[in-house]
Order: sequence, then structure tokens, then C-alpha cells
Amino acid sequence: MLESLASYLSTDSGKVVIPALIGAITAILIMVLKDVILYGFRESKKEKKALIDKKLSTLYGPMYTVIVSANQTLPTFFIDKSNYQNFVAHQHLLSSELQSMIDECLSLGDGTFENPTARMNDIPKILEITEKFKVQLKKEMNILRKSYS
Repeated sequence: MLESLASYLSTDSGKVVIPALIGAITAILIMVLKDVILYGFRESKKEKKALIDKKLSTLYGPMYTVIVSANQTLPTFFIDKSNYQNFVAHQHLLSSELQSMIDECLSLGDGTFENPTARMNDIPKILEITEKFKVQLKKEMNILRKSYS
């Protein structure tokens, strides 16, 4: 059998078949690799979009609505129990800048999240932090919206 294969390969048609087989195998390998790479890229993009959607729907959207659109202070956001629960459950999704501003603001005043009270001398600082927070939140919302599209 090996001899008949060797004799076939020495003919003109054998010299055509070998390069054709090599080309076909190469084409198949390239297609498989391309599909694997594209699949990985698409899955990565889906995961990134899902994370951005979660950030927007659970934290950034509600914060933007209360603090920027309704022009409320940062502690006011936490009065609503569902906002507070979403924040506690998903605060790891916030940027370090926003998280540090929240920490700084919540360390001022007295009371609880449901009933925050501010000392008179803390109110200007709370308003200052809230204004910085609004600017940073708007910037991050724009970045997230662009990334989501």
C-alpha cells in the first residue's frame, strides 16, 4: 500500500493533490482559530456590557436621578431604603473617587441612614462634597453611557 501511495505521489496528479490537501487543512485551521478568537472577543464584550448595565441600573442611574437631576444632597440619596440596600450590595462597582467622597460625606453629621442629621457646621462641607460628587458622577455617567453604546 505504501508503494502504491509513493507511486501515485510521483505522478503529475499526485503532485497537485498534496498542495491542495495542505491548503485545505491550512484553511480549516485558520477558520477554526478565527472563530475561537472572535467568540472570545464577543463574550468579553458581552460581559463588559453586562457589567456596565449593572453599574448604570443599580448605582449610577439612581444616584444621578436623585443627586443631579433632583438636585439633592448626597445623604438624601440614602434616605430611600432601596437606594441604601442597592448601594450596600453594589458599592464595589463604584469608582474609588466616588466611594471616597461618599465616605467623607457620610462621616459628617449624626443620625442613621434612614434619618440623617447634620451638625450646622458640617452643612457647608456636605454641600461642597455633594457638588464635587455631582461633577464626578456626571463625568463617569458620560463614560459609562459611551461604553454601553
